[in-house]
Amino acid sequence: MSSSFKHRSIFIIIVLLTPLSGMGVDIVAPSLPYISSWMGAPETVISLSVSAYVFGYGISQIFYGVVSDVVGRKGPILFSLVTFALVSAWIPHITSATELIMLRCLQGIAVAGSTALARSVVTDVFSPKQRKNVSNYLVIAWGAGPIVAPLIGAHLLELSGWGASFYFLGCYAAVAALLVILMLPETSTHQTVSMRESSANVIRLLCDVRFMLSASLAGLCLSLLYTFNVFSSYILIDRHNFSAIEYGNILIFVGSAWLIGSFTNRLLFSSYNDNIIQPAAAWLALCLSITIYAFHELGFGVTTSYIIPSFFVIFTVNIVFTRNFGICLSLHPDKAGVAGAMTGTVFIVISSLTMSIVSLFQTETIANMAIVFFLICSLIVTVISIRFGIENRHRIVEE
Repeated sequence: MSSSFKHRSIFIIIVLLTPLSGMGVDIVAPSLPYISSWMGAPETVISLSVSAYVFGYGISQIFYGVVSDVVGRKGPILFSLVTFALVSAWIPHITSATELIMLRCLQGIAVAGSTALARSVVTDVFSPKQRKNVSNYLVIAWGAGPIVAPLIGAHLLELSGWGASFYFLGCYAAVAALLVILMLPETSTHQTVSMRESSANVIRLLCDVRFMLSASLAGLCLSLLYTFNVFSSYILIDRHNFSAIEYGNILIFVGSAWLIGSFTNRLLFSSYNDNIIQPAAAWLALCLSITIYAFHELGFGVTTSYIIPSFFVIFTVNIVFTRNFGICLSLHPDKAGVAGAMTGTVFIVISSLTMSIVSLFQTETIANMAIVFFLICSLIVTVISIRFGIENRHRIVEE
C-alpha cells in the first residue's frame, strides 16, 4: 500500500467516524417531544437523556485514550463501534424514561472510543502542519452532523416513529466498523510501556494550563450548539407549533452556521492571530445573544428574533471552537492517545454539565434561551481573557 493511498484511506475513515458522536444528539433532537409524550415523562426528564449521552461520551474518552496508548488504536475503535451499534438497536425496545437515560449514557460511553481515537489517529499519522488542516476538516465533518442529522431524524420520525433514528445510528456504526476492519491500519507508534505511564500522562495534561483552558473553551462553544439543538425543539415544536420536518429544516439552517464558521476560520487562519480573532468572535456572540432578547421583547417574530440571530451566534462561537480544538491536538504529539481523549473528555463533560444546568431552568421561551446564550457567551469571553492573560505574563517572563 503506497503512503499516499494509506493516508487517503485513513483520512476517509477518521472523517467518517468524526460526526457519529454528534449525530447521537442531533438525529434524535426532533423526536424528543414525541418521546416525552409516548413515555408519559416530563420534558425536563427526557432532556436529561441527552445530558446522560453527552456525559457518558465525555467521561469515558480518557479510558479509551489510556488503553489505546498501550494496545493501539484499531482494537478499541472496533470495540467502540460494535458496542454502539448494539446499544442503539436496543433503545427502541425500551418503555421508560429511566431505561432511556441509562441506555443513552451507555450509548455515549460506547461511541467515545471511535471519535476520541479518530483524533489520536490524526496525531499519529499527520505532520504538525498537516494536523492544522486535517483538524479543520474534522470540525467541518463534525459540523455536517447538525446540518444533515436533524432532517434525517425528522423524516425517519414521520416515516417510522422515534425508534427509527436509533436504528439508523446502529447501521451507521456497523458500516463504519466494517470499513475500519478493511481500511484502517494500526497507526500508533508511541505506545507506552505500561498503563501506569499512560495514566501518568493524564496528570501531566491536567496540569497543562493552556491545554485545559483551550479544551474548556471548546466545551463552552459546543454546549451552546447542543443547547440550541436540544431545547429549541420544545420552543419551536411545542410552543410555536412547527412540525418535525420544519424543525429539521431550521436546524439545517442554523447548523450550517457551524460548518460555515469552520470554512471561515480556514480562510482567516493565516490572516489573523488568536489574540485578535478569538476575543472578537466571542464578544460578537455575546452581543448577538443580547440582540435575541431585545428583538423578542420588541415583539419581532420567531424567525427574526430567534432563528436568524442564533445562526450568527453559532457561526461566531465555531471560530473559537475550531481554533482551540486545533491547539489541543497540536500541543502533545508524543501523548496522542491521551491528549486526543482528554481533549474530548474536557470539552464534552463541560458541555454535558452546562446542558444539565440549563435543563433545570424553564427554557421553553425565547427570552429565557437568550439569557442562557448570554451566560454561556459571557463565560467564553471570561475564559479567553484568562488564557491570554496567562500567556502574556509567561511571554513577558521569558523575555
